[in-house]
Amino acid sequence: MLAALVQYYRRRAAEPGSDVPLYGYSTEKIAIELVLAADGSLVEAFDIRSDGKKRRDPRLLAVPRIGGPRTSGVRAYFLWDKTSYLLGADPKRRPDQVADHFQASRDLHHRLLDGVDDAGAGALLAFLDHWNPAEAPDRIPSWEELAGQNLVFSLDGEPGYLHLRPALAKIWAGEVARSQGDAPVGQCLITGETGPIQAIHPILKGVAGAQTSGAAIVSLNQESFRSYGGDQAISSPVGTFAAFAYTTALNELLRPGSDQRLILGDATTVFWAEKKCATEGLFAHLANPPLEGQKDDQRVLDPATTDRVRIALDHLRDGRPPHDALTDYDPDTRFFVLGLAAPALSRLAVRFWLDTTLGQILERIGSHYRALRIEKQHPGKTLPSEPDFPPLWLLLRQTALGGEGKNISPALNAALQRAVLTGGPYPDALLAAVLERMRAGHGDSEPVSYLRMALVKACLVRGHPDAEVLEKSLMTLNPDDPDPAYRLGRLFAALERAQQLALGHNINATIKDRYFGTASAAPRSVFPNLIRLAQHHLSKADNSGWLDKQIGDIADGIATFPAHLTLEDQGRFALGYYHQRNALWRKKTDDQPQSES
Repeated sequence: MLAALVQYYRRRAAEPGSDVPLYGYSTEKIAIELVLAADGSLVEAFDIRSDGKKRRDPRLLAVPRIGGPRTSGVRAYFLWDKTSYLLGADPKRRPDQVADHFQASRDLHHRLLDGVDDAGAGALLAFLDHWNPAEAPDRIPSWEELAGQNLVFSLDGEPGYLHLRPALAKIWAGEVARSQGDAPVGQCLITGETGPIQAIHPILKGVAGAQTSGAAIVSLNQESFRSYGGDQAISSPVGTFAAFAYTTALNELLRPGSDQRLILGDATTVFWAEKKCATEGLFAHLANPPLEGQKDDQRVLDPATTDRVRIALDHLRDGRPPHDALTDYDPDTRFFVLGLAAPALSRLAVRFWLDTTLGQILERIGSHYRALRIEKQHPGKTLPSEPDFPPLWLLLRQTALGGEGKNISPALNAALQRAVLTGGPYPDALLAAVLERMRAGHGDSEPVSYLRMALVKACLVRGHPDAEVLEKSLMTLNPDDPDPAYRLGRLFAALERAQQLALGHNINATIKDRYFGTASAAPRSVFPNLIRLAQHHLSKADNSGWLDKQIGDIADGIATFPAHLTLEDQGRFALGYYHQRNALWRKKTDDQPQSES
């Protein structure tokens, strides 16, 4: 996994115009630019945060940095840092802390820049020597917002930031080389090369649930984790370059706004290909399609991209290669998917790791949507509640109390993603959770809904020896299906329809509201009474002979009422009910009697 990330870093760094930082640099959030005169005086301070709809976000810049996170103690950064280090001001910190930070920054810059023949170096040293921290609130715009943020420098009248000036970049390259001399030497597990080993790996940001300052994926902090006397991360030796490369690549994938990141609940999934291709930017939309009109989905696609995604999904669901939508599609391209979570705030866990090909992963996504395909309750209409390609977050909400994302089971979230991406069976817990929500549903909501039934069908189909046949037979009403559980579901729908014909639609509680859970789990305990009740309803309803005959035809195929139904049979019961109910409520067609409309 780490080796694939190192390869991805090399690929991105080699691309023309790449903004991926080079070794010895890190992409950081910068909010302030200080423009210095040649004599070190402050000419102007700019708030360089971007203008957003709800807030202003710092700009992401590649700045000099080596080593792991600054978790404690005092350590200054070169040519950039927080206001406490470079301005000696931060109202959120103690005065003695700020004084130590400011002194550490002056010491670092004098050590590296004294005697350097560069106008930028001279201006910065003069600034640090003569700057009065008390001036910060008056000289820095929006000081209450920007205090404690990161800042960079530029020289008045010259383009670019100080850290990009060739002379200062050369100074930093020498410092990076010297820093490796203090590192322990060993064989890197990723590259196989012998050289300096990274003791504390750079932090990773952007994983859901992790602390905002970042977390680590390689970290040893307990004696029980260490071996052969290796302290910190030395027991898992990774070279300094490899540690920088894999964390830089992963942070690039995890950055806000990345097209190669997918966050579902507490899980964060990233993906990339061995070579640049259109699917890298579209994969999130293929695995988790945007749903128009839903506030949960913040992704905005232009019409052309929306059409490409739809065409690709149509092809994939039909088992065809998506060449029309993905013009550079190469099924043999290696493709990587990494699922991360943060069970501990400062440490990351790998939920799943896939090293596959583009053809295989897209075929699995197509298989997922084929398994979900089922008739809609409102065919011919475009409703947000009945999408052709339901996103994963919407499917997971069908299993949660109140349909709320916060109630989604983390284990179920990870298991469903793994099943979709690996092509394996859906977890048994998924079918159990959907059935539980159907049994508990009441009120104005529709517990036996299109999305829940799509999940039930998918759970029954995936892994079945005759999956292809079952996919088609469970898509819509199949009157010839002899399965007892399926016929019991159909019978329950017909009995419910008899009640509605007799009593009207404004019933406080139908037999579905009262008996669906029991009927689907223990049919023998309720069906005899329901059938007797239906005869009473039919006797009161007008023109109900067609329904009485249909009830008889369905019941004739049921030899006996089982005492209990297995979890799979409960799913078949729900499908039978859903299919039969749709048929009974559908508008009149040429082969249906007028009385059914």
